Amino acid sequence: MNEPVEIIKGLWTIDIELPANPLRNLNTYVVKAPEGGRNLIIDTGFYRPECLDALMHGIKVLDLKPENTDVFLTHLHPDHVGNAGYLATLGYKMIMGALDYDLMLFGPDARWRACMELLQSEGLPKDMFEKIRQNDESVVYTSGMFETQKVYNGDMLHYGDFDFECILTPGHSPGHMCLYDKNSKTMLLGDHVLFDISPNICCWACMHDALGMYLHSLRKIKTYDVVLPFPAHRTTGSVSLNDRIDALLAHHERRLNEAVGIIEREPGLNAYEIASRMKWRIKADSWALFPPSQQFFAQSETVAHLDRLFITGRVTRERDKSGVNRYFLPK
Repeated sequence: MNEPVEIIKGLWTIDIELPANPLRNLNTYVVKAPEGGRNLIIDTGFYRPECLDALMHGIKVLDLKPENTDVFLTHLHPDHVGNAGYLATLGYKMIMGALDYDLMLFGPDARWRACMELLQSEGLPKDMFEKIRQNDESVVYTSGMFETQKVYNGDMLHYGDFDFECILTPGHSPGHMCLYDKNSKTMLLGDHVLFDISPNICCWACMHDALGMYLHSLRKIKTYDVVLPFPAHRTTGSVSLNDRIDALLAHHERRLNEAVGIIEREPGLNAYEIASRMKWRIKADSWALFPPSQQFFAQSETVAHLDRLFITGRVTRERDKSGVNRYFLPK
């Protein structure tokens, strides 16, 4: 089991392995305050033995007691909030962006139904529903609901030598938040910017134009003076934050153009069919061999791109007799 590592003065990381997950690991960050101050844990990992053991080992080594330690959750995905319910039962106080927390209050079943209804209107075969549901990480790998202190864009959190600004960055989730310390020019990015993989940008029943919001959030972050960017997964690979943002903006422009090209060649496809024709970095010989969960993420990301294309007038959308959206180029 890896030991916590101090990456800059007062900021530590606990490496939490995410078994059988393409993300590989979660970087749980910890602000370790001087004696008498309050500590801050950022994100918690899946609620499964391997993740919980690594988290609790780091907590023990760094002597992070409930009476002097809070937990900040960047967003609602289970690899970030999975152990929050468990930590709350031990007495740790949770802090989370209001938008994502309020979404969690609906419960995973309601969120799941809304998501599936949306994807079925975009062509998801009905027989895929239960296959995907059986592996839903938001149910399998979370430790229950918890009370929280809600925070909003622009709120400040003071821990140790860090004065963090809470920055709302919707896109990866409706209420995703980053933390920025102006003095050290440090930004804790959550999943907003990852450096050797692209954050998944899905469609959300409650969020209009997820990709458009994500692109806006990328440009928003670019206005901050950041020297030390810290992502929630893997490392920066010595790439600057602004260079990575430029690469992500270019990546999504390519994906938008790829979708337009598919529709131009085969007008009238639904989003599931378009997703099956797009290129994905998944180890499978064909779309049919994609694991159901990966088909879900691929289709959901495709819908987010199609929404952006529709909103910007690059494609049109027509609902067929079965209630499924079909996509065309403008006449």
